Amino acid sequence: MKFDSLNYSVVTHRPQDGTNRKLSIVLSFLALWAPFANALDLRQIVETAVAAHPSIQAQRALREGAQNDVTTARQQFWPTPSVSIETVRTGPNDISYQDNATVQTYRLQQPLWTGGRLTAGLDKAQANLKAAGHAHDETAQQLALRAVQAWAEWYATSLKLGAIDTSLNTHQRLYAQVQRRVEDGASAAVELVLTEGRLAQNSSQKAAALAQLEASRLKVGQLMGAPVAPFEKPTQSLRFDAPVLDQSEAAALQRAPALQRQAALVDAQKAELAERQSELWPEIYIRAEHQRGQLGGGALSSGSVSRYYLGLSSRFGAGLSSITALESLQRKLEAAEAEIEATRRNVREQVQTDWQQWTSLRARLPELERSVQASRKTAEAWDRQFLAGRKSWMEVMNTARELLQAELELADARSAYTQATWRLAIQSLGWQETLKLSNAISQASPQ
Repeated sequence: MKFDSLNYSVVTHRPQDGTNRKLSIVLSFLALWAPFANALDLRQIVETAVAAHPSIQAQRALREGAQNDVTTARQQFWPTPSVSIETVRTGPNDISYQDNATVQTYRLQQPLWTGGRLTAGLDKAQANLKAAGHAHDETAQQLALRAVQAWAEWYATSLKLGAIDTSLNTHQRLYAQVQRRVEDGASAAVELVLTEGRLAQNSSQKAAALAQLEASRLKVGQLMGAPVAPFEKPTQSLRFDAPVLDQSEAAALQRAPALQRQAALVDAQKAELAERQSELWPEIYIRAEHQRGQLGGGALSSGSVSRYYLGLSSRFGAGLSSITALESLQRKLEAAEAEIEATRRNVREQVQTDWQQWTSLRARLPELERSVQASRKTAEAWDRQFLAGRKSWMEVMNTARELLQAELELADARSAYTQATWRLAIQSLGWQETLKLSNAISQASPQ
Protein backbone atom coordinates (compact mmCIF):
# COMPACT_ATOMS: atom_id res chain seq x y z
CA MET A 1 0.00 0.00 0.00
CA LYS A 2 1.32 3.38 -0.92
CA PHE A 3 1.74 5.70 2.04
CA ASP A 4 2.01 9.41 1.41
CA SER A 5 1.51 10.64 4.93
CA LEU A 6 4.07 12.18 7.22
CA ASN A 7 7.72 11.21 7.40
CA TYR A 8 8.60 10.91 11.08
CA SER A 9 12.34 11.49 11.33
CA VAL A 10 14.46 11.70 14.46
CA VAL A 11 17.29 14.07 15.28
CA THR A 12 20.45 12.02 15.77
CA HIS A 13 23.22 14.59 15.48
CA ARG A 14 23.95 14.70 19.22
CA PRO A 15 23.35 12.67 22.37
CA GLN A 16 19.71 12.74 23.37
CA ASP A 17 18.24 13.29 26.81
CA GLY A 18 15.54 10.98 28.23
CA THR A 19 12.65 12.90 26.67
CA ASN A 20 14.15 12.93 23.19
CA ARG A 21 15.06 9.27 23.49
CA LYS A 22 11.47 8.35 24.40
CA LEU A 23 10.20 10.49 21.53
CA SER A 24 12.59 8.70 19.16
CA ILE A 25 11.35 5.30 20.29
CA VAL A 26 7.70 6.31 19.85
CA LEU A 27 8.30 7.77 16.40
CA SER A 28 10.32 4.76 15.32
CA PHE A 29 7.46 2.50 16.45
CA LEU A 30 4.95 4.61 14.52
CA ALA A 31 7.12 4.48 11.41
CA LEU A 32 6.92 0.68 11.43
CA TRP A 33 3.15 0.91 11.14
CA ALA A 34 3.05 3.72 8.59
CA PRO A 35 2.31 1.43 5.61
CA PHE A 36 -1.02 0.46 7.22
CA ALA A 37 -2.40 4.01 7.24
CA ASN A 38 -6.02 4.51 6.27
CA ALA A 39 -7.83 7.65 5.16
CA LEU A 40 -10.57 8.95 7.43
CA ASP A 41 -12.84 11.15 5.37
CA LEU A 42 -14.56 14.14 6.91
CA ARG A 43 -17.89 12.77 5.70
CA GLN A 44 -17.39 9.68 7.87
CA ILE A 45 -16.62 11.81 10.91
CA VAL A 46 -19.76 13.90 10.48
CA GLU A 47 -21.96 10.85 9.88
CA THR A 48 -20.64 9.04 12.94
CA ALA A 49 -20.87 12.10 15.19
CA VAL A 50 -24.46 12.83 14.20
CA ALA A 51 -25.52 9.20 14.48
CA ALA A 52 -23.95 8.29 17.81
CA HIS A 53 -23.47 11.44 19.87
CA PRO A 54 -25.34 11.47 23.23
CA SER A 55 -26.81 14.90 22.55
CA ILE A 56 -28.55 13.50 19.45
CA GLN A 57 -29.91 10.60 21.49
CA ALA A 58 -31.23 13.09 24.05
CA GLN A 59 -32.96 15.14 21.35
CA ARG A 60 -34.45 11.98 19.88
CA ALA A 61 -35.91 11.06 23.26
CA LEU A 62 -37.33 14.58 23.69
CA ARG A 63 -38.94 14.35 20.26
CA GLU A 64 -40.56 11.03 21.17
CA GLY A 65 -41.83 12.61 24.39
CA ALA A 66 -43.32 15.50 22.41
CA GLN A 67 -45.08 12.97 20.17
CA ASN A 68 -46.64 11.40 23.26
CA ASP A 69 -47.79 14.85 24.35
CA VAL A 70 -49.67 15.21 21.04
CA THR A 71 -51.39 11.88 21.65
CA THR A 72 -52.31 13.02 25.14
CA ALA A 73 -53.73 16.30 23.82
CA ARG A 74 -55.88 14.42 21.29
CA GLN A 75 -57.28 12.20 24.02
CA GLN A 76 -58.54 15.25 25.92
CA PHE A 77 -61.40 15.46 23.41
CA TRP A 78 -62.71 12.08 24.58
CA PRO A 79 -64.94 11.48 27.64
CA THR A 80 -63.27 11.23 31.03
CA PRO A 81 -64.17 8.13 33.05
CA SER A 82 -63.92 8.12 36.82
CA VAL A 83 -64.77 5.75 39.67
CA SER A 84 -65.24 6.59 43.33
CA ILE A 85 -65.79 4.22 46.25
CA GLU A 86 -66.71 5.61 49.66
CA THR A 87 -66.89 3.65 52.90
CA VAL A 88 -68.03 5.07 56.22
CA ARG A 89 -67.75 3.83 59.77
CA THR A 90 -69.86 5.60 62.37
CA GLY A 91 -70.95 5.23 65.96
CA PRO A 92 -74.20 3.50 66.94
CA ASN A 93 -75.94 6.83 67.61
CA ASP A 94 -75.27 8.36 64.14
CA ILE A 95 -78.63 8.34 62.42
CA SER A 96 -77.29 9.89 59.18
CA TYR A 97 -75.66 6.64 58.00
CA GLN A 98 -77.69 3.63 58.89
CA ASP A 99 -77.68 1.53 55.73
CA ASN A 100 -74.88 0.57 53.29
CA ALA A 101 -71.32 1.01 54.51
CA THR A 102 -69.98 1.36 50.92
CA VAL A 103 -71.15 3.36 47.91
CA GLN A 104 -69.75 2.92 44.37
CA THR A 105 -70.13 5.71 41.81
CA TYR A 106 -69.22 5.44 38.12
CA ARG A 107 -69.02 8.64 36.04
CA LEU A 108 -68.39 9.50 32.42
CA GLN A 109 -67.99 13.22 31.63
CA GLN A 110 -67.77 14.67 28.13
CA PRO A 111 -66.89 18.32 27.48
CA LEU A 112 -69.22 20.01 25.01
CA TRP A 113 -67.61 23.45 24.83
CA THR A 114 -64.37 24.65 26.46
CA GLY A 115 -63.89 28.04 24.88
CA GLY A 116 -61.17 26.63 22.63
CA ARG A 117 -59.06 25.16 25.45
CA LEU A 118 -58.79 21.65 24.03
CA THR A 119 -58.01 22.85 20.51
CA ALA A 120 -55.37 25.25 21.84
CA GLY A 121 -53.84 22.45 23.89
CA LEU A 122 -53.57 20.27 20.78
CA ASP A 123 -52.05 23.16 18.79
CA LYS A 124 -49.49 23.71 21.55
CA ALA A 125 -48.51 20.03 21.64
CA GLN A 126 -48.14 19.91 17.85
CA ALA A 127 -46.06 23.10 17.85
CA ASN A 128 -43.82 21.66 20.58
CA LEU A 129 -43.42 18.51 18.50
CA LYS A 130 -42.26 20.60 15.54
CA ALA A 131 -39.90 22.50 17.83
CA ALA A 132 -38.47 19.21 19.13
CA GLY A 133 -37.89 18.02 15.56
CA HIS A 134 -36.13 21.25 14.63
CA ALA A 135 -34.11 21.07 17.86
CA HIS A 136 -32.93 17.63 16.76
CA ASP A 137 -31.87 19.07 13.38
CA GLU A 138 -30.21 22.03 15.08
CA THR A 139 -28.18 19.73 17.33
CA ALA A 140 -27.20 17.63 14.32
CA GLN A 141 -26.05 20.73 12.42
CA GLN A 142 -24.04 21.98 15.39
CA LEU A 143 -22.38 18.58 15.69
CA ALA A 144 -21.59 18.63 11.99
CA LEU A 145 -20.00 22.07 12.31
CA ARG A 146 -18.03 20.94 15.37
CA ALA A 147 -16.82 17.90 13.44
CA VAL A 148 -15.70 20.14 10.58
CA GLN A 149 -13.77 22.35 12.99
CA ALA A 150 -12.11 19.38 14.72
CA TRP A 151 -11.20 17.83 11.37
CA ALA A 152 -9.77 21.16 10.16
CA GLU A 153 -7.50 21.35 13.21
CA TRP A 154 -6.39 17.76 12.60
CA TYR A 155 -5.79 18.45 8.91
CA ALA A 156 -3.85 21.67 9.53
CA THR A 157 -1.63 19.99 12.11
CA SER A 158 -0.96 17.06 9.79
CA LEU A 159 0.11 19.41 7.00
CA LYS A 160 2.27 21.41 9.38
CA LEU A 161 3.90 18.28 10.73
CA GLY A 162 4.76 17.22 7.19
CA ALA A 163 6.31 20.62 6.49
CA ILE A 164 8.26 20.53 9.76
CA ASP A 165 9.50 17.03 8.96
CA THR A 166 10.79 18.21 5.60
CA SER A 167 12.44 21.23 7.20
CA LEU A 168 13.95 19.04 9.88
CA ASN A 169 15.48 16.75 7.26
CA THR A 170 16.83 19.80 5.44
CA HIS A 171 18.40 21.18 8.62
CA GLN A 172 19.90 17.78 9.44
CA ARG A 173 21.51 17.77 6.01
CA LEU A 174 22.74 21.34 6.47
CA TYR A 175 24.07 20.50 9.91
CA ALA A 176 26.05 17.57 8.56
CA GLN A 177 27.32 19.78 5.73
CA VAL A 178 28.49 22.63 7.94
CA GLN A 179 29.95 20.21 10.48
CA ARG A 180 32.22 18.77 7.80
CA ARG A 181 33.16 22.28 6.67
CA VAL A 182 34.02 23.31 10.22
CA GLU A 183 36.15 20.20 10.65
CA ASP A 184 37.91 21.03 7.36
CA GLY A 185 38.36 24.67 8.41
CA ALA A 186 36.21 25.96 5.56
CA SER A 187 33.53 27.45 7.85
CA ALA A 188 33.53 29.21 11.19
CA ALA A 189 32.37 27.39 14.32
CA VAL A 190 29.63 29.99 14.82
CA GLU A 191 27.94 28.69 11.68
CA LEU A 192 27.71 25.26 13.30
CA VAL A 193 26.20 26.85 16.43
CA LEU A 194 23.67 28.71 14.29
CA THR A 195 22.68 25.53 12.48
CA GLU A 196 22.40 23.59 15.71
CA GLY A 197 20.10 26.28 17.12
CA ARG A 198 17.87 26.18 14.07
CA LEU A 199 17.82 22.38 14.23
CA ALA A 200 16.78 22.51 17.88
CA GLN A 201 14.06 24.99 16.97
CA ASN A 202 12.73 22.61 14.34
CA SER A 203 12.78 19.75 16.83
CA SER A 204 10.82 21.86 19.30
CA GLN A 205 8.27 22.77 16.63
CA LYS A 206 7.87 19.11 15.76
CA ALA A 207 7.26 18.14 19.39
CA ALA A 208 4.62 20.86 19.68
CA ALA A 209 3.00 19.77 16.40
CA LEU A 210 2.88 16.16 17.57
CA ALA A 211 1.12 17.25 20.76
CA GLN A 212 -1.36 19.30 18.74
CA LEU A 213 -1.91 16.38 16.40
CA GLU A 214 -2.73 14.09 19.30
CA ALA A 215 -5.07 16.69 20.82
CA SER A 216 -6.92 17.14 17.53
CA ARG A 217 -7.21 13.38 17.06
CA LEU A 218 -8.65 13.07 20.57
CA LYS A 219 -11.17 15.79 19.77
CA VAL A 220 -12.26 13.96 16.63
CA GLY A 221 -12.45 10.71 18.59
CA GLN A 222 -14.65 12.31 21.25
CA LEU A 223 -17.12 13.43 18.60
CA MET A 224 -17.15 10.01 16.95
CA GLY A 225 -17.37 8.12 20.22
CA ALA A 226 -14.35 5.98 19.29
CA PRO A 227 -10.60 6.63 19.25
CA VAL A 228 -8.95 7.60 15.99
CA ALA A 229 -6.24 5.17 14.95
CA PRO A 230 -2.74 6.69 15.02
CA PHE A 231 -2.21 6.34 11.30
CA GLU A 232 -5.59 7.36 10.01
CA LYS A 233 -5.03 10.48 7.98
CA PRO A 234 -7.58 13.24 7.38
CA THR A 235 -9.12 13.46 3.93
CA GLN A 236 -12.22 15.12 2.52
CA SER A 237 -14.30 14.89 -0.65
CA LEU A 238 -16.27 18.05 -1.30
CA ARG A 239 -16.23 20.67 -4.02
CA PHE A 240 -18.77 23.38 -3.36
CA ASP A 241 -18.91 26.68 -5.18
CA ALA A 242 -20.83 28.98 -2.88
CA PRO A 243 -23.30 31.29 -4.61
CA VAL A 244 -23.12 35.05 -4.18
CA LEU A 245 -23.42 36.35 -0.66
CA ASP A 246 -27.11 37.33 -0.88
CA GLN A 247 -28.09 33.89 -2.14
CA SER A 248 -25.97 32.19 0.51
CA GLU A 249 -27.65 34.23 3.23
CA ALA A 250 -31.12 33.52 1.87
CA ALA A 251 -30.46 29.78 1.66
CA ALA A 252 -29.02 29.68 5.18
CA LEU A 253 -31.95 31.63 6.62
CA GLN A 254 -34.43 29.36 4.91
CA ARG A 255 -32.77 26.19 6.19
CA ALA A 256 -31.56 27.34 9.62
CA PRO A 257 -33.01 24.80 12.10
CA ALA A 258 -32.55 27.28 14.95
CA LEU A 259 -34.93 29.72 13.26
CA GLN A 260 -37.41 26.95 12.51
CA ARG A 261 -37.27 25.78 16.11
CA GLN A 262 -37.86 29.27 17.44
CA ALA A 263 -40.76 29.83 15.02
CA ALA A 264 -42.36 26.62 16.29
CA LEU A 265 -41.85 27.77 19.88
CA VAL A 266 -43.59 31.06 19.04
CA ASP A 267 -46.54 29.04 17.73
CA ALA A 268 -46.51 27.04 20.95
CA GLN A 269 -46.51 30.26 22.98
CA LYS A 270 -49.47 31.58 20.99
CA ALA A 271 -51.36 28.32 21.54
CA GLU A 272 -50.64 28.43 25.28
CA LEU A 273 -51.87 32.01 25.38
CA ALA A 274 -55.10 30.93 23.68
CA GLU A 275 -55.36 28.03 26.11
CA ARG A 276 -55.11 30.36 29.10
CA GLN A 277 -57.56 32.81 27.55
CA SER A 278 -60.12 29.99 27.30
CA GLU A 279 -60.01 29.65 31.07
CA LEU A 280 -61.85 32.96 31.31
CA TRP A 281 -64.83 31.24 29.68
CA PRO A 282 -66.99 28.62 31.40
CA GLU A 283 -66.82 25.01 30.32
CA ILE A 284 -70.03 23.22 29.36
CA TYR A 285 -70.14 19.49 29.84
CA ILE A 286 -72.47 16.50 30.08
CA ARG A 287 -71.97 13.74 32.63
CA ALA A 288 -73.53 10.31 33.07
CA GLU A 289 -73.42 8.80 36.54
CA HIS A 290 -74.31 5.40 37.92
CA GLN A 291 -74.42 4.86 41.71
CA ARG A 292 -74.63 1.62 43.63
CA GLY A 293 -75.58 1.85 47.27
CA GLN A 294 -76.34 4.84 49.43
CA LEU A 295 -74.77 5.84 52.71
CA GLY A 296 -77.80 7.71 53.99
CA GLY A 297 -81.15 6.15 54.70
CA GLY A 298 -83.75 5.88 52.02
CA ALA A 299 -85.58 3.50 49.78
CA LEU A 300 -82.67 3.22 47.37
CA SER A 301 -80.04 2.57 50.01
CA SER A 302 -79.44 -0.98 48.87
CA GLY A 303 -80.14 -0.50 45.13
CA SER A 304 -78.63 1.50 42.29
CA VAL A 305 -79.50 4.67 40.41
CA SER A 306 -78.38 6.39 37.17
CA ARG A 307 -78.27 10.14 36.62
CA TYR A 308 -77.44 12.54 33.75
CA TYR A 309 -76.09 16.05 34.24
CA LEU A 310 -75.67 19.09 32.03
CA GLY A 311 -73.19 21.33 33.79
CA LEU A 312 -71.22 24.55 33.55
CA SER A 313 -68.00 25.26 35.41
CA SER A 314 -65.39 28.01 35.47
CA ARG A 315 -61.85 28.24 36.81
CA PHE A 316 -60.39 31.70 37.17
CA GLY A 317 -57.58 30.53 39.42
CA ALA A 318 -56.77 31.62 42.94
CA GLY A 319 -57.26 35.37 43.25
CA LEU A 320 -58.08 35.63 39.54
CA SER A 321 -54.53 34.44 38.75
CA SER A 322 -55.56 33.48 35.21
CA ILE A 323 -55.57 37.17 34.25
CA THR A 324 -52.03 37.81 35.50
CA ALA A 325 -50.88 34.56 33.84
CA LEU A 326 -52.12 35.95 30.53
CA GLU A 327 -49.99 39.06 30.95
CA SER A 328 -46.94 36.92 31.70
CA LEU A 329 -47.50 34.75 28.63
CA GLN A 330 -47.88 37.84 26.45
CA ARG A 331 -44.46 39.12 27.56
CA LYS A 332 -42.91 35.69 26.93
CA LEU A 333 -44.40 35.68 23.45
CA GLU A 334 -42.87 39.07 22.70
CA ALA A 335 -39.50 37.82 23.96
CA ALA A 336 -39.69 34.72 21.75
CA GLU A 337 -40.46 36.83 18.68
CA ALA A 338 -37.53 39.13 19.46
CA GLU A 339 -35.28 36.08 19.85
CA ILE A 340 -36.10 35.05 16.29
CA GLU A 341 -34.75 38.34 14.96
CA ALA A 342 -31.60 38.00 17.08
CA THR A 343 -31.01 34.49 15.72
CA ARG A 344 -31.62 35.69 12.17
CA ARG A 345 -28.90 38.30 12.61
CA ASN A 346 -26.52 35.69 14.03
CA VAL A 347 -27.10 33.44 11.02
CA ARG A 348 -26.46 36.32 8.63
CA GLU A 349 -23.29 37.28 10.48
CA GLN A 350 -21.92 33.73 10.45
CA VAL A 351 -22.67 33.25 6.76
CA GLN A 352 -21.10 36.59 5.89
CA THR A 353 -17.97 35.71 7.90
CA ASP A 354 -17.63 32.27 6.33
CA TRP A 355 -18.34 33.58 2.83
CA GLN A 356 -15.78 36.39 3.12
CA GLN A 357 -13.17 33.98 4.46
CA TRP A 358 -13.95 31.46 1.73
CA THR A 359 -13.69 34.11 -0.99
CA SER A 360 -10.46 35.51 0.42
CA LEU A 361 -8.79 32.13 0.81
CA ARG A 362 -9.85 31.01 -2.64
CA ALA A 363 -7.95 34.01 -4.03
CA ARG A 364 -4.99 33.62 -1.65
CA LEU A 365 -4.32 29.90 -2.05
CA PRO A 366 -2.78 30.10 -5.56
CA GLU A 367 -0.55 32.94 -4.41
CA LEU A 368 0.53 31.04 -1.32
CA GLU A 369 1.31 27.97 -3.42
CA ARG A 370 3.42 30.08 -5.77
CA SER A 371 5.13 31.60 -2.74
CA VAL A 372 6.05 28.14 -1.44
CA GLN A 373 7.39 27.12 -4.83
CA ALA A 374 9.42 30.32 -5.06
CA SER A 375 10.80 29.85 -1.53
CA ARG A 376 11.74 26.25 -2.33
CA LYS A 377 13.56 27.24 -5.51
CA THR A 378 15.28 30.10 -3.68
CA ALA A 379 16.47 27.77 -0.92
CA GLU A 380 17.89 25.35 -3.48
CA ALA A 381 19.58 28.18 -5.40
CA TRP A 382 21.05 29.74 -2.25
CA ASP A 383 22.44 26.37 -1.24
CA ARG A 384 24.23 26.04 -4.58
CA GLN A 385 25.44 29.66 -4.51
CA PHE A 386 26.83 29.16 -1.02
CA LEU A 387 29.00 26.36 -2.33
CA ALA A 388 30.10 28.72 -5.10
CA GLY A 389 30.95 31.38 -2.51
CA ARG A 390 28.29 33.88 -3.58
CA LYS A 391 25.97 33.50 -0.56
CA SER A 392 26.62 33.41 3.17
CA TRP A 393 25.65 30.59 5.48
CA MET A 394 23.22 32.91 7.27
CA GLU A 395 21.38 33.48 3.98
CA VAL A 396 21.15 29.74 3.43
CA MET A 397 19.69 29.22 6.90
CA ASN A 398 17.26 32.10 6.50
CA THR A 399 15.89 30.74 3.22
CA ALA A 400 15.32 27.37 4.87
CA ARG A 401 13.37 29.06 7.68
CA GLU A 402 11.40 31.20 5.24
CA LEU A 403 10.44 28.08 3.30
CA LEU A 404 9.07 26.47 6.46
CA GLN A 405 7.11 29.59 7.36
CA ALA A 406 5.60 29.70 3.88
CA GLU A 407 4.59 26.03 4.09
CA LEU A 408 3.04 26.53 7.54
CA GLU A 409 1.05 29.49 6.25
CA LEU A 410 -0.12 27.43 3.29
CA ALA A 411 -1.19 24.61 5.64
CA ASP A 412 -3.32 27.02 7.69
CA ALA A 413 -4.87 28.47 4.54
CA ARG A 414 -5.75 25.07 3.08
CA SER A 415 -7.34 23.96 6.32
CA ALA A 416 -9.27 27.21 6.74
CA TYR A 417 -10.48 27.10 3.13
CA THR A 418 -11.77 23.57 3.50
CA GLN A 419 -13.45 24.45 6.77
CA ALA A 420 -15.14 27.51 5.25
CA THR A 421 -16.28 25.44 2.26
CA TRP A 422 -17.92 22.81 4.47
CA ARG A 423 -19.47 25.41 6.76
CA LEU A 424 -21.05 27.26 3.84
CA ALA A 425 -22.32 24.02 2.34
CA ILE A 426 -23.81 22.82 5.63
CA GLN A 427 -25.51 26.15 6.26
CA SER A 428 -26.76 26.57 2.70
CA LEU A 429 -27.65 22.98 1.76
CA GLY A 430 -28.07 21.35 5.16
CA TRP A 431 -25.73 18.77 6.65
CA GLN A 432 -27.50 15.80 5.03
CA GLU A 433 -27.36 17.22 1.51
CA THR A 434 -23.73 18.18 2.08
CA LEU A 435 -22.87 14.59 2.99
CA LYS A 436 -24.72 13.34 -0.09
CA LEU A 437 -22.74 15.74 -2.28
CA SER A 438 -19.48 14.67 -0.64
CA ASN A 439 -20.34 11.01 -1.11
CA ALA A 440 -21.20 11.54 -4.78
CA ILE A 441 -17.88 13.31 -5.36
CA SER A 442 -16.01 10.55 -3.53
CA GLN A 443 -17.60 7.83 -5.65
CA ALA A 444 -16.96 9.75 -8.86
CA SER A 445 -13.28 10.32 -8.04
CA PRO A 446 -10.80 7.79 -9.44
CA GLN A 447 -9.54 5.36 -6.86
